[in-house]
Amino acid sequence: MKNTLILLLTLSLFAIGCDDDEGSNPDDNQVTEGWEVGNRALDFELEDADGNMVSLTDYRGKVVLMEFWDLDCSICMAEMPDVERLWDDYRGRGDFVIIGLSQNLDETRWQNYVTATGNSGFPRDWVQVFDSHLQPNVFSRYRVTKTPMRLLLDENGVILHREFDGVEMRTLVEEELDIQ
Repeated sequence: MKNTLILLLTLSLFAIGCDDDEGSNPDDNQVTEGWEVGNRALDFELEDADGNMVSLTDYRGKVVLMEFWDLDCSICMAEMPDVERLWDDYRGRGDFVIIGLSQNLDETRWQNYVTATGNSGFPRDWVQVFDSHLQPNVFSRYRVTKTPMRLLLDENGVILHREFDGVEMRTLVEEELDIQ
């Protein structure tokens, strides 16, 4: 009986020690890099609206909303005020960033759009990068076939959600930021 009790106590302590904490970071070697939910997002390096090089890994430690969009996409333009309001609401937190990835044919037109005040009256001053049509580009690497297309990444760069609309966007971001 005493041996059974010791065995049960030992197994209980082992189980407690192996419990996966909700806030623990996944080991870098255990998460596959890719474009699907559950993958660590593929890194990229693109030029932002100010001419600075931006890498996705620059934002590790933050919740990242990747917004693939195009100026000629009517849905993108209709949902842009929602993105603008979301950014305005959470820009000051320090643990959230939006990266707008655009693949327009006219880079000057894109530059003019991203530096203007948005339809909602809020600036579009989140990270904006231009993805040229040169291959392989970020759009093709992420299998983006239509815009808008969004990804939500956790602090470790792991894709939590893919392809959600503007209505779902705020809810998913607020859940990940733990906003009640």
